[in-house]
Amino acid sequence: YDPMGYFGKLQGRFRSEVTDPKLNPDDAVRPLPLLIEKILGASEQLPESWPVDGTTGYDLGAALLGLWIDPAGEETLSAVHRDFTGERRPYGAIVHECKLRTLESMASEVNMLARLLSRIASENRNWSDFTLIALTHALRETLASFPVYRTYVRADDGVSDKDARLIKTAIRAARLRSATLDPSVFVFLEQVLLGRASDSEPERAAMTHFTMRFQQLSGPIMAKAVEDTAFYRYNRLLCLNEVGGDPGRFGTSIERFQAQNRERARSWPLAMSALSTHDSKRGEDASARIAVLSEIPTEWRQVVARWSRKTEPHKRPVGDAGAAAPARRDEYTFYQALVGAWPFGWDGKQGRDDLRARLVAFMQKAAREAKLETSWNRPDEDYEAGLRAFVEGALSDDGFMVDVAQWSERIDIAGATNALAQTVLKLCAPGVPDTFQGCELWSQSLVDPDNRRPVDFAARRTMLSRIMARSDDPAGLSRELLATWQDGALKLYVTHAALRTRARLPEVFRAGDYEPVDGGEHVVAFARTLAERRVIVLVPRLTLSLVNSAGRWATGDVWHDATVELRHGVYRDVLTGRRHQAGPTLRLADIFADLPVALLVDDGAP
Repeated sequence: YDPMGYFGKLQGRFRSEVTDPKLNPDDAVRPLPLLIEKILGASEQLPESWPVDGTTGYDLGAALLGLWIDPAGEETLSAVHRDFTGERRPYGAIVHECKLRTLESMASEVNMLARLLSRIASENRNWSDFTLIALTHALRETLASFPVYRTYVRADDGVSDKDARLIKTAIRAARLRSATLDPSVFVFLEQVLLGRASDSEPERAAMTHFTMRFQQLSGPIMAKAVEDTAFYRYNRLLCLNEVGGDPGRFGTSIERFQAQNRERARSWPLAMSALSTHDSKRGEDASARIAVLSEIPTEWRQVVARWSRKTEPHKRPVGDAGAAAPARRDEYTFYQALVGAWPFGWDGKQGRDDLRARLVAFMQKAAREAKLETSWNRPDEDYEAGLRAFVEGALSDDGFMVDVAQWSERIDIAGATNALAQTVLKLCAPGVPDTFQGCELWSQSLVDPDNRRPVDFAARRTMLSRIMARSDDPAGLSRELLATWQDGALKLYVTHAALRTRARLPEVFRAGDYEPVDGGEHVVAFARTLAERRVIVLVPRLTLSLVNSAGRWATGDVWHDATVELRHGVYRDVLTGRRHQAGPTLRLADIFADLPVALLVDDGAP
């Protein structure tokens, strides 16, 4: 109801009444480290007035994943999706449809709001003629048109310019969708939400209360409609359908990512940096692998067509109308989910039963969440049986499985490179990195409960012990782990080395400046600097189109004569032990000579 008030009260319980002159001013205001589970819209900023340290990381995770999406593939991949599924509506139209459906299931909450609004109208002779039906309709359409989860109007602060813009945007969209409703109803609703419908103090208090209850409802409507419905109906590229992301926005530019990081370093240096959470729709490395499809959309069109032909014997008519199971939308979801969940380097033989069971459960959940052919409240047993038979049949079909295994080799290393790159960026970007359980190694899980499966921590401890025993030989260790990358120990090593670097130079990562480094369209790079200490992060992107061949890492001569400009000095790569002299340029072929990611520290570092 009042997040700002809640955060203030929470911090107040921990705030010392006697101010310590040595205390950092921020620590005096925010004595309790506080991270909030807040999903930010594409252009939404966390209010800097809130006494919190940032979010739990959905915003950074979505931006990181978007780096691996090739914008050149958008038009073709959109056409593939449209032609295969028959879905021609834009993502925004699907979200609006899902919001209206969600509002039907929350009718009592909407009716309560409508009665509050009607009471306000009845107290003012200018608005007293509005019927409850008209007010309810206006409310529904405005809630369905809201561009973000919620605004943050409160009694003590009034309406900010940002919140006013959001309210006006929603009202304008709702009015355009309601041609038969008297426009003055929307004028009234806008004035109430902006606190301008009356000069009477009691009436203004009633309007503020209404607005705060309105805000309290718009958030869960967005969550249920978007994350729990639209994400399962619109499947142009599944890795974009992630909490904190926007499936209608095709990836993240390097410039946007750098700008977001600079803002995090300035305003939220202690925010959480996360790739996977309890709420993720896919494991971080499953998404990194699916992202590769954006680099080869024409080839993907051919693959989908071939797989659809091969699985034809496993489709069957269901229901009185004899519609096919699965629906084309669910079939397209299945192929992408299979690409993401297919273990790196797997031949499709041993462990097939496990993958089959996981995908059967995932596809049932995906179909129920979409709420079209079946749903949680009204499951269609006939359709679900057909869907299950399709998944089990396809994943028991040797011909199909051989095809998937052979084609998966084509994108394996590109997907693993994306996964390593996003791990390094998460660990070194502004913020405090978090590793979700099991993600120390490759994480190609699907939505919960798949990402809650038991984690083999004993195996991870054994791997880590071997890594630590070889810490004095980073060159040899990194080469060995790259040669056996499929087991995930390489990701664990990169995580371990980056965290050790953070532990050695904590203030550089906590309070250091953030400086973007220009590495061209195939490199994401930045420097963290504090006084004379300097850490430089460099990772590749869109590597399948860069190397233009399967089974090759983006290392060595792949980079030809490309260079990156750095400050003069000698740098040591903590991942490989290799030393580099910047004067002021460095060849990318040298930086990525041994590994496709680099973490450079100025040579004076311990």
